[in-house]
This record gives sequence, structure tokens and C-alpha cells, in this order.
Amino acid sequence: MYESTRNRKLNVNASEAILSGIAPDGGLYVPKKFEPLDFHAIPSNISYPDLTKIVLNHFLDDFTLNDLDFVDTAYRDFVPVVGMTALKNFDVLSLAFGPTFAFKDMALVLFSKLLQKAKEKQGIDKETIILTATSGDTGSATLNGFKGDQKTRVVVFYPFQGVSAFQEKQMLSLTDSNHRAIALRGSFDECQRLVKRAFSQQKSEDVGLSSANSINIARIIPQVVYYVYAYERLVFRKRIRFGEPIDVTVPTGNFGNILSAYYAKMIGLPIDTLFVASNDNHVLTDFFKTGVYRTDRAFKKTISPSMDILISSNLERLIYLKSGRDDALVRSLMGELMRKGSYALDGRSMFEYADFHAGYADEEETLRTIRHTFDEEGVLIDPHTAVAVSVYEKHLKEGGVRKPTLIVQTADPFKFSDAMCRAFDRNATFSDSFEAVTELERRTGVRAHETIRKLMSERHAPTVWTSDEALKRLREWIG
Repeated sequence: MYESTRNRKLNVNASEAILSGIAPDGGLYVPKKFEPLDFHAIPSNISYPDLTKIVLNHFLDDFTLNDLDFVDTAYRDFVPVVGMTALKNFDVLSLAFGPTFAFKDMALVLFSKLLQKAKEKQGIDKETIILTATSGDTGSATLNGFKGDQKTRVVVFYPFQGVSAFQEKQMLSLTDSNHRAIALRGSFDECQRLVKRAFSQQKSEDVGLSSANSINIARIIPQVVYYVYAYERLVFRKRIRFGEPIDVTVPTGNFGNILSAYYAKMIGLPIDTLFVASNDNHVLTDFFKTGVYRTDRAFKKTISPSMDILISSNLERLIYLKSGRDDALVRSLMGELMRKGSYALDGRSMFEYADFHAGYADEEETLRTIRHTFDEEGVLIDPHTAVAVSVYEKHLKEGGVRKPTLIVQTADPFKFSDAMCRAFDRNATFSDSFEAVTELERRTGVRAHETIRKLMSERHAPTVWTSDEALKRLREWIG
């Protein structure tokens, strides 16, 4: 069962939580209990799809293993599904082998099937509209996940000129009459606010609304698999002993991926410290260091656009759990955030967050890390992953204890070729995005995937709306 972070008496099963996306009171659904998973019973060389079925079955209370047979088909075209690379100071979990070359594929190729199964369980056959805000990768992965599904409409909102050229081209290449990507004049946070407003104002009962953002448990739970699988692989490859704790470092904006790592810890995976890595929009770093969360600050567009977020929705779930499921506290804090743009926890409360370490990397540090990792390790990492590497390596330089550590690589570096080239030449400029791909190949000797090269040569014109225009259109579509 799942309960709302703003009213713990509001209980639903997994299929209801997936269908609604967000609780009626505006809260986010959290498991009522975190039952330990028997890691001893998991075969040491288990396949990723088989492990996915075990973990999903553990968390989704009204789903059976037979309900999850679609997992094998969903991952069939991922070759490989997940990669593990051992570097000098840490191991890298690479999740960018999916159809849109980002870690979010791993969850979102499952989402449409989970949604369909949830509708069957609830006896619902009405049309579903998926509303999603994206800072880049979620949009493409969602559109791809529902590709060819004419029974579900998808509307993705992304910040105009706030994603990489590739991310925008990729989203627009996946649109049709039922699946749309709209550029919104504003930041990701405004896209997210628009989606939440649409949920709160829905009146029609003829359609169902859901979200593919990480506010939906159907995004959070599949991501738990990343960390269980990585741990099993580290044991299998004799990088660690079974039962030995590891640290995890995750580049994060909306706090969904690292929250999934925390969920893995809650069911017994031996994770010690979780490193929260932010870019120049370091609202999360400031929160974990001071207990104060402030969104009334300058917003910066960076070379790691998927992390350009000031309102990290999933932090609400962590606060709820760390406060002992104090729904009154969460309601109060979220109310303050809406009214004042900030909230604060007292010093005593922050002791509960000792298993989190937060840091950030600015643009120059990120570029230096990309170049250094390539020169020293022969590995090309994207700007988001570079933020995580920079934060962790600064921790070591500052005297942090070196422990077995997993860093999550979240995207293919060629999705951000313009920025990547700047790591090798700060003055690099290009007449078009395809030229940047070619230059990055020349400088590194690494070949971009043919799908990326093809897409970068295409031209797509975005549809650009204001928030008011978008809300008006949504009312017309939804009722």
C-alpha cells in the first residue's frame, strides 16, 4: 500500500497510485512499509530483466510476477541493458543504452505497460492523458515509451531554449497527433507547476490524468533496480564482498534517481552515504548543508540542463520519511514553499539526514572533469555525470574517506556535443549541432551512435506557448 506525504490516512494500492500519479491532496505517494528484500536469494549473475521483476513485485502490492511478463519484451532491444566500468576511484554504472540514450529509458519503457496493467486492475477503459514536465531526457523517454500507443495521449512540456539541441530534436522527432512536445516560455519549474495546476483543476471524468515524471511511483520504483543490480555486479566481479557497504553518487535535479537509491537502502541494500551532486543551481546542496530550502534565487541555464531545477519535487518524499512520516510537517513546509518560496528545518531535524552528503560543481569544474576523466581514464562522460564525478573527487581531496563507490552515468555524452567540445576547447563554437557531433568525434576518437548522428542532421521547428496559453489548451483537451 501507498500513502500520501500530506495525509498518511490517504491510502491506495500500487495500481491506483500509478494511475493518479499525484495524490488528490497534492502529496506524493510513498510505500507504507519498506519490507526487507532477501538479497541472499538473488542469483549472483541474474539478468537485469529478471531482477527488475523481483524488485517490482516486491514494491507493487497488487501486481503478481505474471503481471510483469512484459519486462522481458521492454528490454529486448537494449544491448547491453546496463554497463559497469571500473575506474581509479570508483565504479561507473552506465544507463544510457536505451532508445533515447538516457537513464530514464530504463523506467519509462516499462511505464506504459505498468499503466495499462494498472487500468486493467482498476477496471478502467477510459482514455488516459499523460502530462509531463521535462528538463530534457524525461520528455524523449516518455514519448518513446508510448510510441504507437493510440489509446494514450501524451503532452510533454519543456523549457524553451532550456534543453540541449539534441534533446529538443529528439522530442520533436517522436511526436504525432496523439503525442506532443510543447516548448514553454519559462524554466522547468514553471513546466512542473503547469502540470500540477492541470491536475488540480481537472473536472472531466471522461479521461484520466497521470504523469510520467518521477512524482509517479512507476518512475521511482523501477529505478531502485539500478542500485540492486549494480551491487550484485560489484559482488559478482569481486569488487566488493557481499554485505560490504558502498557509497552512491548521483547527479540530481528533481531528486528522483537518488531517492530510488535511498529506497534501495531502505529495503536493506548495504548503502552507506548517498552523495547528492548538483550543478550551479545548487538548491539541494544548500538544503543539506543548512536545512534551508530556497527557490527565491537566481536560476541559471547550464551545460547540464537536465539538472536545471529549483523545485526538487521528490525531496518531499525524503522529508516525509526522515520526519517519521509527519504529514502535518510536510503540509506546513510545502505550504511555506508555495507562499514564500522557501522553508527551513531546525538543526535537530537535520541530524536525520547524516547519510546524505551534498556538493555541487560549477561550469568550469564540470568541463575540467570531462577532460580529466577522458585524459586519465579514457572514458567520455556527459556533463551531468561529470558533475557527480567532480563532487565525489572534491570530497576525496577534502579528506573524505575512500570507500567502494558507485557513480551513476546518466546519459550519452553526444547528446550534449556542444558543451562536451568546450571541455577540449573553451572557445568552441558551431554553426549547427551536427558539426559539434563531428568535432567531438574528431577530438576523442569516439564514434557517436548512428541514431544520434542522423537525428542531429534533421531540422524540427518547436511549438512555443506561454503558461497561460498552455493551460487554456489543456482545459480544452481535458475538460
